[in-house]
Order: sequence, then C-alpha cells, then structure tokens
Amino acid sequence: MLLFYISLIEDKEDIVTFERIFDTYKDQMHRVAMKVLKDHHLAEDAVQIALWGIAKNMKTVPTHAESELRAYIFVAARNAARNLLKKKERDDTLELYELEAASDDDVFQKIVNDHDYHNLLNTIMSLSITYREVLMMRFVMDMTPKEISQVTGSKVATVSQQITRGKKLLEEAYEKGED
Repeated sequence: MLLFYISLIEDKEDIVTFERIFDTYKDQMHRVAMKVLKDHHLAEDAVQIALWGIAKNMKTVPTHAESELRAYIFVAARNAARNLLKKKERDDTLELYELEAASDDDVFQKIVNDHDYHNLLNTIMSLSITYREVLMMRFVMDMTPKEISQVTGSKVATVSQQITRGKKLLEEAYEKGED
C-alpha cells in the first residue's frame, strides 16, 4: 500500500518525508482511529484515507516542526475516523425498501454496504487516477461534485461524468468478482 501513496507524490524529498510519516505514525494513527470507531477494520480504513489525504497534500503538510507534524497527522486520522463513523451511521439508517426507488448514489451506497469497505478501497485504488481521485473524494471524503470541481479545477459536469463512469467501473469489477 505504501507504493500507492508514494505514486501520488511527485517530489523526491516529499516521498522520503512521507515514508518516514508512514513508518513512524501508522500504528499511532490506528490507535487514534480506534478510539473513535471501536472497530479494527474501520480504523484501518480511516488510516488509509488519512494517509491518502496526507500523500495528496504533502506540499501543505507542516514538516518543519515535529510537534506540528504529529498534530496534523493525528487530526487527519481522527477526522477520517469521524467521517467514516458518520458515513456508517448514515448507511445503517438506509432501509432496504428505499433502494427500489433509490437514486444512483443510493444504489452505489448499497454496493459499498454489501462489500467489505477495505476491498472497495482497494478496487477504487486499482482504477485509473481520473476515476480514483473523484470516487475517493465523492464517496470516502463525502465531497459534493461542486467541491470536487473546485479542488481539481474541472467543470462540475466533468466531475459528475467521471463519478458516473467510475461507479460503473466499480460495479463491473464487483460483478466480475462475484462470478
């Protein structure tokens, strides 16, 4: 998994810094996430999400002071865990009868609920960068297409299309995996 994160970073110095962060703080980030989630697998997912965010934003990570770096990393882990907890609570309230008349996002959410979240993340990571980024921002970080367009500099319509196509690719991957 470390190689995936490193693939998100362009600067060699940032790669070295990220490797140090990964080796030094991964277990501590897991403990922070466990305090929020009380579930080992969800805590692992939260750490992956936090590390993904850190890798994507290495230019803004405060590396000049170790205390600031630690605080940044632990806040990232805690926030990722809180977002997963909110997502889990929302998902738990989705009733089966609602799926019959559900929107596209609700159907996708059912796929997320029916499959191991860790496997879903791995499947997302296997997609091309175009779909991987928008799906992670949309369904893991719970960003709206408008927010994603602001981050990526793409048009909202383009982001919406990428989300739709990415979801289709995920659905196809799961159909292949179930055969």
